[in-house]
Amino acid sequence: MSSNNTNKEYRVGQAAVGLTAVKIPASALADGNRKGILVKAYGSGDVVANTVPVFIGPAQVTVDSGFPLGPGESSVVPISGDDLYAIASAPAQKIAWILV
Repeated sequence: MSSNNTNKEYRVGQAAVGLTAVKIPASALADGNRKGILVKAYGSGDVVANTVPVFIGPAQVTVDSGFPLGPGESSVVPISGDDLYAIASAPAQKIAWILV
């Protein structure tokens, strides 16, 4: 029985979020093993905490239609594509993401 112990490619990143929706730049993995994207809104334990929720969703996301992530909260979005955007009701907010 053979085993493939090679490391899988992964990606992480951060994005500034403000009053205009920004694309979370998490492109698909070449080997197709991605299950989703873990998105975390910066909170009190980070360098600078967000002051308002960040809202995530498709390209047309708004603060009225997106999924809210309060400061310090996180969520896994089970998508295989890269059509995920974030917006906030105040400038200078921040998120971090990692492919899962």
